[in-house]
Amino acid sequence: MKNSLVKRTLSIVLSAVMLISCAVSVFAVTDNNSIDPVIIVGGIDANPLVANPNSQDAETVFPPTDAEMSYYIGKLITLMNTAVASNNYDEILNYTYSWVYPIMDKISMNNDGTNKSNNVGVQKYTHSLSYYRTDAELCEKVAGTLGKGMAEKIGYNNIYVFQYDWRLDPFENADNLAQFVKEVKEKAHKDQVSIVCEGYGANVAVTYLSTHSDTAYKDISKFVTVSSAFMGTSLIGDLFTGNLIVKDSSFSYPNNVGYGQFQGLTSAYIRWSNDFSDNPITAFSTWLTNYILNGEWETQAYIINIMTMMGHTITKMYDKYLRDMLKSYLGLWAMVPLEYYDDAFEYMFTDTEEPNADLVKKINAYKKLQANGTKILTDAQKAGIDVSVVAMWDLQLLPIGNDYMSSESGNDERDINDMSNELYGLSAQSDGVIDTYYASFGAYCTALNDAGRAALITQTKDKNHDHLSDVYDYLDPTHKLGAICHYIDASTCALPENTYFIRNMKHGTFEEGSNAIDFIDWLACTDDTDIHSRFEYPQFMAANRYVSPTILITGSEINPDGQYLLGDVNLDGKVAADDARLCLRIAAKLEPMPDKDSVQFKNADVNDDKEITASDARIILRVAARLQSF
Repeated sequence: MKNSLVKRTLSIVLSAVMLISCAVSVFAVTDNNSIDPVIIVGGIDANPLVANPNSQDAETVFPPTDAEMSYYIGKLITLMNTAVASNNYDEILNYTYSWVYPIMDKISMNNDGTNKSNNVGVQKYTHSLSYYRTDAELCEKVAGTLGKGMAEKIGYNNIYVFQYDWRLDPFENADNLAQFVKEVKEKAHKDQVSIVCEGYGANVAVTYLSTHSDTAYKDISKFVTVSSAFMGTSLIGDLFTGNLIVKDSSFSYPNNVGYGQFQGLTSAYIRWSNDFSDNPITAFSTWLTNYILNGEWETQAYIINIMTMMGHTITKMYDKYLRDMLKSYLGLWAMVPLEYYDDAFEYMFTDTEEPNADLVKKINAYKKLQANGTKILTDAQKAGIDVSVVAMWDLQLLPIGNDYMSSESGNDERDINDMSNELYGLSAQSDGVIDTYYASFGAYCTALNDAGRAALITQTKDKNHDHLSDVYDYLDPTHKLGAICHYIDASTCALPENTYFIRNMKHGTFEEGSNAIDFIDWLACTDDTDIHSRFEYPQFMAANRYVSPTILITGSEINPDGQYLLGDVNLDGKVAADDARLCLRIAAKLEPMPDKDSVQFKNADVNDDKEITASDARIILRVAARLQSF
């Protein structure tokens, strides 16, 4: 059996990389004065911390640059290789601490959660995006690809971006957002604005909806959350409870034998690495995971050495990463889910330590707010605001935390439709960063890839129509047309009629030219945007992330007769090697080219380049062999 101390030690190193890198992350028109301006409230990655902000001496202090991260990780890998041979891990931990601590020290906080350094904050961009349009690089830096893409649709003069210091109390940032809304209304000469918030930006924006409801209900016309972290994320929950540990069960992949079972570690590894193969941090994590799962780590001699040398260091490193560095970051506390809160408080503040009273008061205030997340959204909707929620699913969280849905917890004995304990953990549905349950404000989800259970799920709450994820299981080509797996029950979320789910879309990956931006633009700028409003935008959609830009597979691409199934070239209701063969013959002109408006053409054109080529055949064959999914 693998020694848990080994895994935990290496998880410390990996957690340091995660902490430093988590902030590194995703039609030509004339300016339109007929719509309400849109305020973008981005996530942590959109709000880098800067020394001497808004001055000529401004310099980014967090996150590190890509070049710096590549250097750090490159050296870390070298040290890991050396440690494997020598069984000496002191140098690894000392090196990790030596570059993590100076970075975190620059952005450290006072014990009461206030900013320790007055010259560290965020750049403020108070004008509409049209002011920065002549500098393309600055324009994208200010608004990101989502904001810039929306500007291309509705006019650069209609996009504003709210910056905030994510370390601070969400209530303080909400007050600043209220002032920013007022200023935008005055500059745009409008009575109302719309808000699109992504990731941690939702923590700020939803807090604003609650604490400034007297003005927000009048000032906001539309409110859209995308991959919201308001309800928390399991990754931060595990970080704040000291549960960062690599586990074999962190990886899941469907078994050929039957649903709900898992293949060996090789196939499990394929699942996670395929989800995030383009992330440089993933490359390092993949390497590390391979070593952890390698048989060499199980040798008795190694276990004895590691326990002797590193036992005293683990506590020291966790203390530095968590208690000393992070316990005063109110912004991070705001991403700890309610389920983790008591354990997190006990872990972050030891029995011998008296926590700062002001800090505790601020933490508790947000937790009370978080517990009322559903009410905040429903009250805003009742007040006349068009509220929309967008959550992503079918991607795996970074596998360095606890798995609360393993058989060890006894969850295999639950009733088939009781998903109350299946809401968080490493088997959870997610966009890779935020759990789908939290991002959707409460939609019940089956465990990742648990097709057997998903096939039996029924709707929890009667809404007089279907709120189950009627999505074909592309991972299992034996599922014939109409064999549906209900991975998600949206009837339990805060706003079942206004919550959308996009399968296979990674956190923060809105790309220039992607029709996913068109969807967000529609939510932010159009009246009547519930799940029944447009056939193109059903409650459950999917993203083809194997093309660039990522293509959103919308309802308009699904044949009304139910014949559409991506990859099903021979129209037999499944995706198999025969489809890849037929696709290749069409590409080689050995079979007639189908009409471009036909179902067969759409099924074959899996990379959505409006052609049928050998590339399409290759992707279909990989899907049929379960090496990837659409």
